[in-house]
Amino acid sequence: MASHIYFILDRSGSMNAFIDDTIGGFNSFIANQQKDNADGVMSLFLFNEDVTPMYKNKSVKEVEKLNSQTYFPAGTTALCDAIGTTIKYACTQDGGEKIIVILTDGADNMSKNYTRNHVNDLISIKKKEGWQFVFLAANQDAINTATQYGIGNGAAMTFNQEHTEDTFECLSAAIGRQVTGESQDVEFTGLERLKSCPPQPQQVSSDVFTNVVHDSVVGLRRC
Repeated sequence: MASHIYFILDRSGSMNAFIDDTIGGFNSFIANQQKDNADGVMSLFLFNEDVTPMYKNKSVKEVEKLNSQTYFPAGTTALCDAIGTTIKYACTQDGGEKIIVILTDGADNMSKNYTRNHVNDLISIKKKEGWQFVFLAANQDAINTATQYGIGNGAAMTFNQEHTEDTFECLSAAIGRQVTGESQDVEFTGLERLKSCPPQPQQVSSDVFTNVVHDSVVGLRRC
C-alpha cells in the first residue's frame, strides 16, 4: 500500500536565518523519497499565521523542489491551526497509509481555529486508526512538546537548526524504514538524534582559564 506523506512545514519569520538549509534539506528529502518511496504521494502545507497548501495529492515522482520564490519565511506561528487543517484535509482522502510530518522552530502563538487540546484529541483518534505522526522541533524540547500534542516519544526529535539538512536526512531514513516494513512505526534512532542535535562542547569561561594558568605558574615557581 502506498504511503501518503502530509508535510507541515513552518515558514514563520524565525525560520529565515536557516532558509537555505531548510530548502536544501527539504529538497534532499524529496529526492530520497523519490528513490525509496517511489509509489508514495505527497501533500505540503506551509504555515505562519496562515496555512497555505503548496500542493495536494501529488505523486512523489512529480513533486517540485522548493526555492526562494515558494519558501519565504515571515510572520508568526499558527502551529495548531496548521496541524488541525492538515488532519481535516487528510480525513477526506481515501486509501494509502497516512504519515503526518510536522517541522517547526517555535511554539504556537497565533492559532485561532484549533487549540492544543483539540489537536491532541484529533491525533489520538487518528493514531488509533493507524496514522503515523512525526514531530521535529528546534528551540524547544521536542519530546515534551510532542507529548502535549499526543505524539509518541519515538517519533519526536529535537534538532539544531545548524543541522537542518541532517535532520531531513534522518527523517528520510526513519520513514524509509517504516515504508519498507523494517520497522512498524516511524521512529528515530539514537544516532539520528545525535546527528540532528549534536551535544554542544562545554565552554570554559575566561575566569576559569585565568585561574588554571595562575595555578600552573605558581606551581612551576614552587618546583
